[in-house]
Amino acid sequence: MTRLAKLLKLVALTPDDPDLHFMIAQEHVNAGDWSAALPFLVKYTEAAGDRGAGWALAATCHERLGDRPAAEAALREGIENARRNGHAELAGELEDRLEDL
Repeated sequence: MTRLAKLLKLVALTPDDPDLHFMIAQEHVNAGDWSAALPFLVKYTEAAGDRGAGWALAATCHERLGDRPAAEAALREGIENARRNGHAELAGELEDRLEDL
């Protein structure tokens, strides 16, 4: 059984675990399946919004799919969320990434 299959079984048992959603998204990204990663990143960022890795990875997925506006939107939402949660350094990192798009 692949790591992805194991993670999918786990998330079926504990769907509220944001880390599982992120790990599944990462597995899809590692396989180059950008669009399959996005629904899991949505779940992750909804549950764990102040974690910048989700927003950054979502932006990467959108970029790889050729959707620059969606990548920019993901970064802007991540910046807003980081600021709202008092994570100035994270907001700065995401702002730098936005400028590089």
